[in-house]
Amino acid sequence: MSDLGSVWSDPVVVRLFVCSLTSIGLILSSAEWLVPPGKLAPPSLTVSGRSKITMAERMWSPTGLRILFTARIACATTFLVTAALSSAMLWAGGLALLAAGLLSLPLRYREPVGVFEGMDGAERLMIAAALAAGGSFVFETRLAIEAAIMFVAGQGLLEYAIAGWTKLAAHRAWTSGLSIRRVFSSSHFGHPYLAQLVNRRPGVGRVFAVSMIVLEISIPFALVLPAPFAEGLLVCAFLFHVAAAFIMGLNTFVPAFAATYPAVLHCRNLLLM
Repeated sequence: MSDLGSVWSDPVVVRLFVCSLTSIGLILSSAEWLVPPGKLAPPSLTVSGRSKITMAERMWSPTGLRILFTARIACATTFLVTAALSSAMLWAGGLALLAAGLLSLPLRYREPVGVFEGMDGAERLMIAAALAAGGSFVFETRLAIEAAIMFVAGQGLLEYAIAGWTKLAAHRAWTSGLSIRRVFSSSHFGHPYLAQLVNRRPGVGRVFAVSMIVLEISIPFALVLPAPFAEGLLVCAFLFHVAAAFIMGLNTFVPAFAATYPAVLHCRNLLLM
């Protein structure tokens, strides 16, 4: 095994990276839900076109949602603080991260209890990582840590594979550049300059789309590629998420998916031993 690959051989170190990046992602995601204040109380989230809504539902949304997101920030911050200050207290931070994952479960309900309609791949991935990696602190055995790492790695690779193969199934819309033009022209994820660029030069849009599909489908191969090829592939994925954060505002995807990379590389090392 090369020196580059051996960096990710220690499961305790890998878990620390997974938990830290997941905590950062949970804090960022929660802050984005809390600001602006009205984001948690649009009509689509509280009544969804229904003529009747119960008193309990009115009391819960948005106040209850704000409490959940604030508590999630507190739990994720607790992990980062304990990780920075005391390795002896890291177990307390791990349990706090587990609590952050548990607090996130109600959010996966549909409105008005949760925000299922607003959930994306990054949010699902962070919740799964918080539950698995945080849960490993309950048992604190090598088997529990390894199982958590494998679960996180599998979740990350699955998200990439689903995204890539879903686009490939609709390849005509993507390879023609139509889907990428729609994305860049949308009100939520659009970018005026890129929208004009792909409209003027359809070939550029096709290159964007095909490159994205190829990258997403290729990421799972990091599980079997030796160093430095797997690392290089994951660096490309990381840069893709950074670009998406600047262009489309998908900020939480950066720490959410980056948290899975050490887990993927650790599992790769186990397979190639």
